[in-house]
Amino acid sequence: MFPAMKDLLSLRYTLGVALALLLVAGNAPAQSQQPIPSPAKSGQLPQNHPQRSKNAIRSDDRGTENSPIVVKVLSTPKSNEEAIADAAEQKYKIAVDWRLVVFTGCLVIVGALQLIVFGLQAVWLRKTVYATQKSVHTFQASERPHIFVTVHKLDPFGSYDSWHTFPSIKVGVTLNNYGKTPAILTRARCIVRITNEFPNIFNEPQGDRTDIPEGLAVAPNDKAEYQWDFPNISASDWQNAVNNNLMLICYGIIQYKDIFDVIHETGFCWNYQNRIYDFYFSPTHKLNYRT
Repeated sequence: MFPAMKDLLSLRYTLGVALALLLVAGNAPAQSQQPIPSPAKSGQLPQNHPQRSKNAIRSDDRGTENSPIVVKVLSTPKSNEEAIADAAEQKYKIAVDWRLVVFTGCLVIVGALQLIVFGLQAVWLRKTVYATQKSVHTFQASERPHIFVTVHKLDPFGSYDSWHTFPSIKVGVTLNNYGKTPAILTRARCIVRITNEFPNIFNEPQGDRTDIPEGLAVAPNDKAEYQWDFPNISASDWQNAVNNNLMLICYGIIQYKDIFDVIHETGFCWNYQNRIYDFYFSPTHKLNYRT
């Protein structure tokens, strides 16, 4: 195997030497063919030919950075099958592009329709919520309790105690429930006062408040009665009330909640009438109210 490799190396060496000789032989005729300047005529100075030298320099510079060679690459003509395949591929690309455009347009239309549908659903949902709230409010209003308060005197009314100092003023307050559900009482307050005019608001004396423990309730179409005793009315005020110089009024508030845990309030005001010997519903609207 080693003699074969030696033969191969000697052959490559021989080919390299032959190639070098050919290159040298090719450059020798070109150098021998360089133009020989013609002898100058008598009486004339030898003239230089700058244009020829420039042309020679330019011809020698061709293929360098100063004078690059422009190569125009011509594409090989396609065969009929390749042309048909390219045309089919171009048509396919155009069809795919149009499909993408159509698909994008459909997505835009679907998005716009969804936006319209969502807007309509929001409007309908708002109307449904409003209608539901209205129906719930209507149901609560129709099923809630309604407390109406009446006031009457309790005997002995206006009689003096054993010391004949203060008259005994006892009143009974009746809570009438005209609603359809129970009224759970949370607060009841009653005040008896002798005055010359009706108060504008219920002004509870400081530290004088009555709260009712939860659990006491008035059933539908039923009533509950509470009693209050007011021993701190002077004899002179009582005489003025009897003589109709002043008014003896009983007013207060009743707070209760319904089965929906909504708090309601009823205000009442009654004044004592000598002609009937009992309390009568007063005409003031500021103290007679309900919520």
